[in-house]
Formats: sequence, C-alpha cells, structure tokens
Amino acid sequence: MFLCTDTNEALHFYKPENVQTTNGVLNITTTQQSNKYKAFDEDKHKYYADAKHVQSGMVQGWNKFCLTGGIIEFNAKLPGDPKVGGLWPALWMLGNLARATYVGSSNYIWPYSYDECDDSNRQSQQISACSKVGHYSMKPGLGRGSPEIDILEAMMGSSEKLPNTNVTRPYFSTSLQIAPGVEKNRPILGKLPKKVSKDQARSCVLARYPMCCVAVSRF
Repeated sequence: MFLCTDTNEALHFYKPENVQTTNGVLNITTTQQSNKYKAFDEDKHKYYADAKHVQSGMVQGWNKFCLTGGIIEFNAKLPGDPKVGGLWPALWMLGNLARATYVGSSNYIWPYSYDECDDSNRQSQQISACSKVGHYSMKPGLGRGSPEIDILEAMMGSSEKLPNTNVTRPYFSTSLQIAPGVEKNRPILGKLPKKVSKDQARSCVLARYPMCCVAVSRF
C-alpha cells in the first residue's frame, strides 16, 4: 500500500517497495527515509503539509475476503530485538465496514457487533437495528459494525514495569474487541486480566452485552 496514517501517532510512511515476497516468505522492511505528503486533519477536516522520516510497508486484506468462522494460523518472525523498544508489530483483523488507517471510516462503526435495537446505544452505533430506514444499501432493522480481533500485538523494551500496571516488557497481547460493553465487572485499566474458565471465556464472546476479552503473555 502507498499511504500515510496518524493512527496511534505512527511515525512511518507506507510504500509498496518495502514489501517483498522471496521464496514464499513475506518480508516487510523498515528504513530511515523521509517522505513529504499531504495529510488530512480528521478533526478540522483540512489538508496540511507533513513529513514522516521512517518508511515501511503494510499488507491489508481489506474487502478481499470475508472470514465467517474457522481457524487463523500464521508463522511470523517479529522485527527487532525484544529488549529494545520503539516497535509495535501486530497481526490483526478488522470487520470490513471500517478500513484500517482510514481513521474516519471507523467512527461509530468500530468495534460494534450488535444486532438488537437498544435506544441507549442508538447514538453511538451508526448502523443500528433501531433504524427503520435502510442506508448504505443495507436492509433496515439490522445492526452492523466492525469488530476487531487482535491475534498478536507486541511491545518490545527493557524489562521494567509499564507505568501504573503489573505488566512488564517485552510482552504481547491478544484481544477480541466488540461493543457495546458491559457496565459491571469491566476489565480494570492497567490491571492483569482475571483468570477465567473456558466456559466463562466462551460466555464473554457470546454475551448479549459483550466485553473486551484480553490475554497478555510474556515473550
């Protein structure tokens, strides 16, 4: 992909030439290289001149296939040294009603996965089951959204604790992000996930008001 994004305050500019396949192995290379570009301010809705000084690559499967169930399996070597910070490599999936790096596309869409009419969520879920009129060529009365599955998100760095948490680097997290969230027994920010049984984990995913399920592991 040829693009730039300020999602998560990213420092890099994406170019196709940084992605190569050799002997059946996908390689993404990151280099220190400056790129000037025309950026868009999502809040002010105005363009402005900007520059990024790190160049890398991104591979997306957006709108190319639809996964409705099954198993995702991958074999990947993460970049860099686990003890040296500055990188946040990830392998993740997002529902195709939103598009990664196109920040405005996820507004009031991510991470909804809810198909019942609930007036308390009507203002925050753009495609709501409460709607009696269909939009975007969709049938009325159907709730839609864009949930997220983070198979792996990794943070490198030296072994001290992260501020206000019990988590130490390097680590990686795995999460299922769906909305609306529960009002009670929510995960506590900065705390380790509670230990739950397989049945409790399954009910987390299937609950009418699901919450975000997260697991954290050390390298």
